[in-house]
Amino acid sequence: MSANTFISGSLLKTILDVAETQGVSRLFLFQQLGLEQLNSAQDQSLPFEKVIDLFELIISQTGDRTFGLRVGRHILPGSLNALGYALMSSKNLYEALLLQKSFGGAISNCAKLGINIEESLVNVSFTIAQYPPETVRSIHDMFLSMFWNYANWITRSNGQLAQVCFRHAQPDYTDAYIETFGVLPLFEQQACRLVFDKKYLDDPLYQSDESLNSLMLERTKLLLQKAKSSASLYAAVAYQVRKLMPEQKATLTLVAERLNLSERSLSRKLKEEGYSFKAVLMSVRESLALEYLRDRDLSVTDISSKLGYRDYSSFSHAFRSWTGRSPSEFRESQSIASDINRSDPL
Repeated sequence: MSANTFISGSLLKTILDVAETQGVSRLFLFQQLGLEQLNSAQDQSLPFEKVIDLFELIISQTGDRTFGLRVGRHILPGSLNALGYALMSSKNLYEALLLQKSFGGAISNCAKLGINIEESLVNVSFTIAQYPPETVRSIHDMFLSMFWNYANWITRSNGQLAQVCFRHAQPDYTDAYIETFGVLPLFEQQACRLVFDKKYLDDPLYQSDESLNSLMLERTKLLLQKAKSSASLYAAVAYQVRKLMPEQKATLTLVAERLNLSERSLSRKLKEEGYSFKAVLMSVRESLALEYLRDRDLSVTDISSKLGYRDYSSFSHAFRSWTGRSPSEFRESQSIASDINRSDPL
C-alpha cells in the first residue's frame, strides 16, 4: 500500500473517543505512536500504517479484540465529517451509497467501496487487499460495522443482512459479530462484503434535506480535493526520504531541493496538512527498520547506520518506543513466527 493511504481526522477522533471509554488516553496513544504533532483538527489525516499500529496498541492495552466492531457501532455524522451529513440528508439509501462510493476517499482511501446489484440482492464490498487479512482484521471489522450501523441509523429501517463476509479467519468473538450484524459472517472469503435485499435501497431517509445535502456535498468535494493534495505531498516527501535515508542524506534541505521547494515552503505545506518533516522522517524510519530487520543478511548495526542513527543505542531506544521491543528481540520474534508458520499444516 502506498504511503499516501490514510484515514481522516474525523474518523480518527471517533476511534480515540471509543478508546478513551475503554480506559486508554489519546495522549498515551499519541506518544507511543510518535504522533505528538497531530492535533484534533477534523481535516487532518493519519497514514494507514499508523492506523494499523494504533489499533494494535489499543487492543494490546484493552484486551478487547472486538474493538473494531465497537468503533463501528459508535459512528455519528461528525465521524465522517461533511460526508456524514451529506449521507444522512440524501433522498434514500441508494443515493447515500452512491455518495459514499464517489466521495468516501475524503474519509479514507484504503479501499474502494463496491456496489453490485444482482436480481434481488445488493452486494456492498470494502476490501483492504494490500495487507494480510489478520493485519487489517480490526479495521475491516470497523468499516463493515460502520457501514451497516450508519445505514440503519439514517434509514431507521432496522434492516436485515442476508450475508456478511470477511477475509480473515474466524476469531473467537463470534457473538459480537452476531450482535453487530444479526448473522454469523462467513470467514476466509475473497472479499469483505455486506449482502442485503435491494428493497432497502428505496428506503427514504428520515432526515432527507435537499438544501443541507447540497451544502454538505460541496464541503465534501473540498475535503476530498484537500485529502488528495495532502496525500500527494506526504507521499512525495516520504518517497524522497526513503531514497535518501540509506545514504544518510534525508535532510529537510535536500528533500526540499528535490521537490523544488524552499525549506520554509515545504515545512509550511506539511504543517497545513497536519504533519512535520520530523514526523515523516520518523514514520519512514520505522517502516524501513521493520523491513530491514526481516533481512537476515543485515546486522542490527548496519541497519542503525542505514537509518541515520549515530549509534546502535539510539536506534534501539527509538525502535523500542515504536514496538515495545529491541531490534534484536523483534528479529527473534519474527524468526519464531516464521518457524511456526512453516510447521503449521494449515
